[in-house]
Amino acid sequence: SERAETLDVDAVTRPVYGLTDSDTPEMANMTFDYDLLVIGGGSGGISAAKVAGKAGKKVALCDYITPSPHGSTWGLGGTCVNVGCIPKKLMHQSALLGEAVHHASSSFGWGAYKEDKYNEQYEIVHDPVPEIDDWSRLVGNIQNHIRSLNWGYSAELSKAGVEYINAFAKFEESATSSPAHTLSLTSADGESRTVTARRVLLATGGRPTILDSVPGARELCITSDDLFSRQQKPGKTLLIGAGYIALECGGFIKGMGFDTTIMVRSTPLRGFDVDMAARITASMKARGIHFLEKTVPVRLEKNEDSGKITAFYRMVLEDGSVKEDSEEFDTVVLATGRTAETHKLNIDISGVELDAGTQKVIVDKFDRSNVPHIYAVGDVAHDRPELMPVASNAGRLLGTRLYVSAPAFLEEGKSTTEDLPKSLFVDYQGVPTAVFTPVEYGCCGLSEEDATAQYGWIEVYHVSFMPLEWSISHQGFGTNECYMKIIVNPFNEEEVIGFHIMSPNAGEITMGVAIAMRCGVKKAQLDATIGIHPTIAEELVKCVITKSSGEDPNKAGC
Repeated sequence: SERAETLDVDAVTRPVYGLTDSDTPEMANMTFDYDLLVIGGGSGGISAAKVAGKAGKKVALCDYITPSPHGSTWGLGGTCVNVGCIPKKLMHQSALLGEAVHHASSSFGWGAYKEDKYNEQYEIVHDPVPEIDDWSRLVGNIQNHIRSLNWGYSAELSKAGVEYINAFAKFEESATSSPAHTLSLTSADGESRTVTARRVLLATGGRPTILDSVPGARELCITSDDLFSRQQKPGKTLLIGAGYIALECGGFIKGMGFDTTIMVRSTPLRGFDVDMAARITASMKARGIHFLEKTVPVRLEKNEDSGKITAFYRMVLEDGSVKEDSEEFDTVVLATGRTAETHKLNIDISGVELDAGTQKVIVDKFDRSNVPHIYAVGDVAHDRPELMPVASNAGRLLGTRLYVSAPAFLEEGKSTTEDLPKSLFVDYQGVPTAVFTPVEYGCCGLSEEDATAQYGWIEVYHVSFMPLEWSISHQGFGTNECYMKIIVNPFNEEEVIGFHIMSPNAGEITMGVAIAMRCGVKKAQLDATIGIHPTIAEELVKCVITKSSGEDPNKAGC
């Protein structure tokens, strides 16, 4: 391994696998405090640090949470663990339980009998879900679980030989030599020290975007950084934004019995399949979630007597005219995207190139910036999917390339990028994801729009259905509310190039489909598979109606 490391630092050609640092001969003779310093304690940074530590390298991971405008902070593990996927999914589950108890329990023989109610169209009418009994208990239980995960990450780093430093790291502006290798670490009590590192990994993720152009937004609005640890129940809530964060949070807040409004500037779930986004929005409207469409906030004001917040907004009506209005809320949540706060890292000192629009680090296929020894993974890297599993895999594979594969490949005398196996890189095509709205949405591969743009002509198999679990409880809103579509390439034996499903447990189903799609599954192979009955997933192997046929996709019978 010593010989391999010598080969690594002495090489002058860039890149050799994206492994060498292109250091000058003088730099090769320098010593550093750390072989690798990771800035950011999320999934990407932790994964890379653990691999490097286990490979015997001297590694430090710096993680410090700058308090949100409302003072919220959290522990090790990044956004997903503390203020993202984990608490979101648990609150989603709480809402599902509440809705099931309220809408379905009587039909299944639990509790007092409730007679079904119908409207003039003989459609089932649901009474509103009552407010959750104990919001603070839910928050407390979620935070206790998160703290256990924080401890687990700390223990994993220690076991891997990684030094965890709870300090804010940035490039040292007063460094007289090697500024791109020199960093200042500032702890919560304000004490600072300077360290050097041969390689630096930026894995700082992003933070919710604050609409400072809207008076009152910073002072009066909370974000997802605050929502999951807030002891005060949300009450009547406005969510500003229409991405997956706004829709997921709006869904579980309504599911816990609170009046919920979502303010949409342009298009809900931008970037997702347009048809599926429309179905999700319709489903949420049917559950009583209000949508202020083509609307932007103007200012927010607080009533000091009641403590409520008045949101003033501007709405474009269907005839093109503009209407200004206002409404009072207990809570206003900003969910207008996330920002990579790279400017706080003194990034200009390092020479790292950022994308002018996103302010994220521009990286190559090796996750390396234009500065050869500085890398970036996760949400801080430009043009990468903003998903925890993507960051985790990118960090793990980066650590493997640098500290496990490098010695082996250099020992063998290989020196071209073609020699490096594809398994050591994240495949960013066909990454599955799920949106945890009241009726979940899972997808993998191309949307209809992207598939059409790429292939010119496609075929879409689809079906609308009702899960068996809803059949006697009338838990769905409308007949056959759930929907699945399979997009295929007719020019390649109907290879599945896109999968979309709106149903309970959509994420679980999509995960299995993603594996099949990675193996190049064809529609005929799905058709030949025997389904498990009765399940939602069996619709995947029974879906035979095409959009081009014009036939009704609504399913009748089991």
